[in-house]
Amino acid sequence: HMSQSIKELIEERNLMMAGVSHDLRTPLTRVRLATEMMSSQEEGLRESINADIDETNAIIDQFIDYIRPAGEIETRTTDLTQLIHDVLLLQGDQGLELELALPTEAVLVECHPLGLRRVLNNLCGNAQRYGASRVHTELRDDGHWVRLRLSDDGPGIPEGDYQRVLKPFTQGSLARTGGGSGLGLAIVAKIVAQHHGTLRLGVSMWGGLLVEIRLPKQQPLEWVD
Repeated sequence: HMSQSIKELIEERNLMMAGVSHDLRTPLTRVRLATEMMSSQEEGLRESINADIDETNAIIDQFIDYIRPAGEIETRTTDLTQLIHDVLLLQGDQGLELELALPTEAVLVECHPLGLRRVLNNLCGNAQRYGASRVHTELRDDGHWVRLRLSDDGPGIPEGDYQRVLKPFTQGSLARTGGGSGLGLAIVAKIVAQHHGTLRLGVSMWGGLLVEIRLPKQQPLEWVD
């Protein structure tokens, strides 16, 4: 009975958060439409308002991502080399300087492609939000496992905060405070766990943040050091 009550409480919480997130989009849309009526002399203000709307929508998306059920995920065989290349190519268009150390051949991994795209987008988005200008990405095929490492040149995170920042609604030190929902790394950790992988934070070669992700090539496997 207690187990059922807890399950119903979690479902009710998720439904409420999803409903609130959905309802927020209606006034945001009205505000965006209103900005289209502003005069050309107010172009700067319009761009500022639209930027705030985009940031709010991104935060709403992160809420929805995080409250999705943590059960089984649908996986399919995916070329991780190509997926990383495609996602990071778009990040380069956002102003990040990218260094790619990817295998020349396909690295086939059984995964949820959309989930791994969220992982890459969240990590690159966080790096840029907290002051990084370049990201080095390395992918290695270790046989049964793949290792993905992303290093940035931002201010980094103190070692004592590594576990804390993987929890929802938390951010790093003041050096890395730049707005957002505090869900970026929590979503990354959740998706990696759904893939039976491991996530490790460290110091990059530039003194910024290093994120190392290890994923099994076939599901389900669990990493053993």
